[in-house]
Order: sequence, then structure tokens, then C-alpha cells
Amino acid sequence: MEQFKSVVHVSDELVSVQTNVDQLVRDMESAIAQADVFLAALQSE
Repeated sequence: MEQFKSVVHVSDELVSVQTNVDQLVRDMESAIAQADVFLAALQSE
């Protein structure tokens, strides 16, 4: 039974890590898009 609890805990942690990674990727994509807009504005000056 203890092994089952450990597997469940690891599974829960995996879901948590995946959620955090997904959010990180979204944040990075947003930051890159903002940087692209900034660089385009600099180039048009």
C-alpha cells in the first residue's frame, strides 16, 4: 500500500510540474511576442 501512495504522490507531482511548465512556456511566448513588438518599433524609427 505504501508503494501505491508513493506512485500516486509522484503522479500528482508530475501533473503539478507539467502545469508549471505549461505556464512558463505561455509566459515565455508572451514575453517573446512583446520583445518582437518592441524590436519592430525600434526598427521603424
